[in-house]
Amino acid sequence: MKKLNTSKDIILLIELFIDNALRGLLKHSILSKKSTRIVIGVCVFFIYFAYFFFNMSELARIVPDSEKISHILIEQGRKITFYSYFSNTFVLGIIAYILVDNTVALDKNSLFFVKTLPFRKKDISLSFMLFKFVIMILLYELVMIISTPAIKLVTTVPIEYVIFFIVQHLFYLVVIGVIEFIHCLFTFFLKRRVKQINSLKVIGDSLLMIFATFYFFDFRYGLELFLANQLWSISYMIPITFFLIVVCLMLISIGLLRLISILENQMSQHSKYIYIPFLNKVIFRYKANWYFISFTTVVMLVIFFQSGLRTMLFILTTVMAFSGVLLLSYGDITADFRKQYDLLRIKIRNEWLSQLLLVIMLAMPLLLLCFWGFGELAQLITALSLSLVAIILGYVFPKSQGSLNETTSLLLLFIVFVLVSLLTNRSFGWLILIVLVLLHLLVIKKVRNEKE
Repeated sequence: MKKLNTSKDIILLIELFIDNALRGLLKHSILSKKSTRIVIGVCVFFIYFAYFFFNMSELARIVPDSEKISHILIEQGRKITFYSYFSNTFVLGIIAYILVDNTVALDKNSLFFVKTLPFRKKDISLSFMLFKFVIMILLYELVMIISTPAIKLVTTVPIEYVIFFIVQHLFYLVVIGVIEFIHCLFTFFLKRRVKQINSLKVIGDSLLMIFATFYFFDFRYGLELFLANQLWSISYMIPITFFLIVVCLMLISIGLLRLISILENQMSQHSKYIYIPFLNKVIFRYKANWYFISFTTVVMLVIFFQSGLRTMLFILTTVMAFSGVLLLSYGDITADFRKQYDLLRIKIRNEWLSQLLLVIMLAMPLLLLCFWGFGELAQLITALSLSLVAIILGYVFPKSQGSLNETTSLLLLFIVFVLVSLLTNRSFGWLILIVLVLLHLLVIKKVRNEKE
């Protein structure tokens, strides 16, 4: 009976967390109507079905041509693809964990509900951990629905195809489970010994991201080629990896359950900011922004020492196109005192122009690099467009109104980056920029006139 009550409490808490996460998304006019959500879902389904059919057709063309190639070369190619899937899942697990762990948190109402009602501390911690895992799995599914057709390059046997698909999901759970276990140990041993544990966590996450980046772009190729040259066949490796990963998943699950049982309930409303003694500007103390700044700085330094200043500056122009992500938090940061703008006689036009000035100032380093010949005008237009989109998304999906809003904004910002880059290369850049400037003005007017 006690276990049954525990299960019910965990399910209830997970439902609460999901409701809290989706509330900020579904309350917008775009998704508020059920009919609209159904139409969007049907459209997405048919788009994916067309994509899946197209990819399977293209892969079917490749397989017959493979008969002209030696069996050894085909087998080696399948093995490399086999291990590449694991490498991609490994890196994606790291990225998804850091993204979700630093953007998903409870609001004041949900936190009050959890703290007030007589839930066991272990159940609360376990529920929140499972809730984060659910979000990470959903992010993984967004990638898997794109990469699933390529499993045919690994094996064409239906049962092996299904097992390999399951193996990738289990391996993903192992990756995020191991990181969660290390994170819990880190918090448990350092919480009472170090005051600024959030600063150390930022450093640890940044180092983990740097490791994942170098592994994905460099280390993985030698490792995959070495493993592909071994004598094991695909038909042998698929069931073996399935067994080993299931064992690892069981061990990490037991470890997490044991660790949660001895940890104190550490759920709280985490600060959006990080303490940095020498910086007092809020945009640089916002934790999500500091991840971007620190990660970019370290990577650029590594490139500088490896390839020189010129190569670093060329790569920096591409990276700085993403600088608009720093403005994603602007709408949420100003939400608390935005209502006072009318009392302070801050006109909508002045607010709009000040934000445009902020966007231009953020793009000034990239403008100088383009002037010195290290970048192109299209990159500058893309950077300006992304900064405007980031501000707009920050207003539309403020983090304080839903724990998934920031994650959603980041995903949408990445999609917009791809679309804007493609359209800018087709000479539509200035038109897109003008449209975004006008849309930015409309959003500011709408937000200013909102009534609580």
